[in-house]
Amino acid sequence: AFYLVRQLTKVGFTPAEVGPVVLDMAESDDAFVCALRKRAYILVDQRSEIDAQVAALERFEEAAAASAPEERLYAVMTVELVASAERAVDTAAFELRAPDSARERAHSRLVGAARDLVAVIRGEVVGVSVDEAEACLTAGCAAEGTPCEQALLARAVARFLSEAENGVPVELAFGR
Repeated sequence: AFYLVRQLTKVGFTPAEVGPVVLDMAESDDAFVCALRKRAYILVDQRSEIDAQVAALERFEEAAAASAPEERLYAVMTVELVASAERAVDTAAFELRAPDSARERAHSRLVGAARDLVAVIRGEVVGVSVDEAEACLTAGCAAEGTPCEQALLARAVARFLSEAENGVPVELAFGR
């Protein structure tokens, strides 16, 4: 029993969880296996989160190394907005089962829009009103392309805008 307790805590079970899991092993056929499977799912989710954090740190490091200190904020903002745009397109393409050609076009357009947001924040693009930006975004979604490409871009834009961490750059760019 002590050996099992040690092994269970080693794989992430808390002391409070260990007792019931050990009892389940002795009393029920599938409860123990279910508890192990549940812990495995939790660990896989944690690994995904940690992998995403490590990837972000690597992007930050690369952006910081390739830019002057006074440009690092914009460099980090750019790489994170581009990464968000890429995630949004990839997820939307998966959900819609979009062909690679549509995914590539949507990727190009949304990544370009992410870079444009940073340009506006930097003051490189001035005099763009919120109405003009929204009209441009709407036109971009409805622009040339097949209905599949338009649907993909619209869903990707919605995903991009729904990521909480994109709120500040979007608000800064639109002046709100």
